[in-house]
Amino acid sequence: FVGTFTNIEAVEKSAVRVFMHRILMELAGGNSQAHAHASTVDEPLPDGVGRSPWVLAAGAPCQPFSRMGKQLGAADVRNGYPAAMAAVRDLQPPIVLLEQVENVILHTDVVRDIVQELRSLQYFVRVHVCNAVHYGTPQVRVRLVFVACKFMPIDAPPWTAVEAVTAGEALDPLGSFAADSHPELVLTEEQLDVIKRFELQSRVRRSRDLVRSLPSRGVTATNNVGVTGSTMRLLLDDGTTRRRLTEAEVGVLQGFPPEHIEALLQAGISGRQIMLALGDAVPVQLSRAWARHLWSCIEEW
Repeated sequence: FVGTFTNIEAVEKSAVRVFMHRILMELAGGNSQAHAHASTVDEPLPDGVGRSPWVLAAGAPCQPFSRMGKQLGAADVRNGYPAAMAAVRDLQPPIVLLEQVENVILHTDVVRDIVQELRSLQYFVRVHVCNAVHYGTPQVRVRLVFVACKFMPIDAPPWTAVEAVTAGEALDPLGSFAADSHPELVLTEEQLDVIKRFELQSRVRRSRDLVRSLPSRGVTATNNVGVTGSTMRLLLDDGTTRRRLTEAEVGVLQGFPPEHIEALLQAGISGRQIMLALGDAVPVQLSRAWARHLWSCIEEW
């Protein structure tokens, strides 16, 4: 949203995430602030936050709804929607944008309650399925987006990518697919066996290697931390070597310039913290498309 809106305020419960926000916002330019605050129903927003935003954008934790989780939905203590809706009731902004993993659509009670409450607050409500690859992100990443507006119904932004951006196009400036790139990240036979057994048990029907000719599969908060069955890996140009990704490479797949990720590392933020934050982030290109689209709706109104 930086570059489209003149003032940005971010709220995160983690002090590390707040520090990361401040670094990235400074690099991106614009007038921005970040607040450390754990949002609850009783206290959805910190003291001192702006009271008259044009847009309230929120991404509640995905764990209650993710395919990889226990599917507890509204019963999960990590369900952030009650706090998010409390913030909406408190601020009553002209536009509300809520992003979540697409699997939330199976939790019909959650979707119904969000839509009904927004409508009760006199919002026009639309629910869209958005794939980041249609907006120039080099990965297939599908999300459900609730967009609510006081003055008009809002459709999804038009696609900005004529053709899908491949992992090769995105990562070639880093030399990522070279057979000798980052030998310290090459997967061992034991690690490859962990992945193979997971994929057999999960009935994966085709390779999930990242290859230069296709977009990446979706980055998550966990598939680049350590080695598990779902670990993302590059298939290098020799056709046999597979390795994990660097923080900069994951950042590029999410739309961040490599130098921004390097700035986080130079500031002393651990690789693990960066990987987790990148997995939670909305891809830059998708976020930018929504920001520009919402601003055009505001200007039209």
